[in-house]
Amino acid sequence: MADGAAVRPFARLLPLVMLAALGATDVGAQSALTPGYTESEIKAAFIFHLMGFVHWQGGRQPSMVCMTQQDETYRAFGSLLEAKNNQSVVLMATATDEEIASCDLLFISSEVEAPIPEYVQEDLLTVGDSAGFAESGGMIEFRRVANRVGLVVNSNALGAAGLSASSRLLSLATVVSGRVASP
Repeated sequence: MADGAAVRPFARLLPLVMLAALGATDVGAQSALTPGYTESEIKAAFIFHLMGFVHWQGGRQPSMVCMTQQDETYRAFGSLLEAKNNQSVVLMATATDEEIASCDLLFISSEVEAPIPEYVQEDLLTVGDSAGFAESGGMIEFRRVANRVGLVVNSNALGAAGLSASSRLLSLATVVSGRVASP
């Protein structure tokens, strides 16, 4: 995707991200303001910005984003990194425990049927889009209800991994004290 036309549409995602940060999560409103964006592109934008709302131990900045599938969300996130010319974040599709050990954020696609505990480790933010992800031990879930998309945060799972969410993120999310997955 070296040509500018392939990545330029992501520059228009800024209004969507700003709306999300302000709590406007109505998919219909987002579609009207950001026509032509797929659900995968919207997920990619949310994943990218979640890194700024979660605090890692020692104040370190996340640099490795991993995804369990090389699907549309994976491709959209790669395009977003390219559009932002972001060289401080690396995207990787994971296949092994050794690869996951190097990740800071892991997006677990709803298409993956492996149990969440398989992915649990300290200092790893787990994000997923399957129903019940947060209650099952995942940390942040994208939850869609009718025409709304929201975030569900499992505060117990975040704390157990040594991570914390900003008050801004918590104010925009549904906070659950779901179980903590153990490896």
